[in-house]
Amino acid sequence: GMARFLQTGIGPLLGRRVEIKGQHAHGELLPLELAINRVALEGPPVFTGYVRDITERVVAEAALRAAKEEADRASQAKTDFLARTSHELRTPLNAILGFGQLLEMGDLPPREGESVEQILLAGRHLLKIVDEVLDIAAVESGRIVFLLESVSIAGIVRETLDLTQPLAAARHITFALENEEAWKKSYVYADAQRLKQVLLNLFANAVKYNRPGGSVTFSCEDDFSGRRRMIVRDTGLGLSPDQLERIFTPFERAGAERTEVEGSGLGLSLCKSLLFSMGGSIGVESVEGEGSTFWLKLPGSPAPLPAPASPDDERENHPSAAPSTVLYIEDNLSNLKLIESIFARRARTNLLVAMQGRTGIDLAHARRPDLILLDLHLPDIMGDRVLAALRASPETRDIPVVILSADATGGQAERLREAGASEYLTKPLDLAAFLRVVETLLPPAL
Repeated sequence: GMARFLQTGIGPLLGRRVEIKGQHAHGELLPLELAINRVALEGPPVFTGYVRDITERVVAEAALRAAKEEADRASQAKTDFLARTSHELRTPLNAILGFGQLLEMGDLPPREGESVEQILLAGRHLLKIVDEVLDIAAVESGRIVFLLESVSIAGIVRETLDLTQPLAAARHITFALENEEAWKKSYVYADAQRLKQVLLNLFANAVKYNRPGGSVTFSCEDDFSGRRRMIVRDTGLGLSPDQLERIFTPFERAGAERTEVEGSGLGLSLCKSLLFSMGGSIGVESVEGEGSTFWLKLPGSPAPLPAPASPDDERENHPSAAPSTVLYIEDNLSNLKLIESIFARRARTNLLVAMQGRTGIDLAHARRPDLILLDLHLPDIMGDRVLAALRASPETRDIPVVILSADATGGQAERLREAGASEYLTKPLDLAAFLRVVETLLPPAL
């Protein structure tokens, strides 16, 4: 009977280690580890039991959990800080770049035109730094969603070269494609937009840090593991061994901070993060005084299957002789003045302004505008709640809403488009892109 009791009571514990609470002789509770095993002997069952004090391990595990929770809190705080800082920087940049672009569109004397050009160059450079800092943070926290597909190397290289050519022409740098016949029909498995971002950075660096009249060559080859190796070679001043070790470190500019070449020191660090997230890698080889060779590797891919044919979406235009009405819901005065200046140039368009979300909703119901421009950060309610209210009402649900926001954090645009926004544009506004959206959504200005 005792044997049956032991087997029944101890059976679930056999061969396992379990944590139990014990009590010290002087009354203190302490964590113990209990291990029970059966000894294979003839006769009645025999069991061995081991009890071990695991106080040190429990304390260490608790410290590790606390450290991880603190690291998670710090990471979230960093992300929140970057998003907030981005918004605060983008709001004044919207006025600087917006009014700068308006001045650029006017007829200015040469001296003033050069001054405006310098304002725009400096403003765009600052905007690029803001974007790169946010991109690095987003990749590190895993917030960027990558759409991996078969990407044509030749196609992405051509697009990137088109963007780089004006900079190369200004510096008298020539581009060459080596062994193009061997790779012009090759594909890699990647996110097309992110790969273009990486190549654009490498091409721009190869131009900016080249010698006058130098050259840049691009080539591609297969390695033995099914990966494709893309190579960007320049004839610049090259890098020292010490610079090579730090070249992918954020804010490291390899001595370029002592030159007139603009840069943030974030581009190559971002390239490394993006490629790692796509299953790729990046490296550099350089001979000081002769030039540098940057290479990146990505998994090879077969050509994509052709997409099924579908009729083109047709958009009906309904010309109207009546003036268009645009409602702008925004509380920042410089942003309001910028949009007012833009629409002052558009024929037969009336601009209504609401500086609070609830006022904007009321105006939308009362005036039924043709288009609503909506900021997200309003003094009374958030813009996403304004959008939800507009979409919930039969009187306003069909009015196109364009979000104009300084919030450029990942996933925000997709979330608000799913909530019913027609378009999401980040501040500082690209006026050309903004005007294209307006012309698409408004009746023609007659």
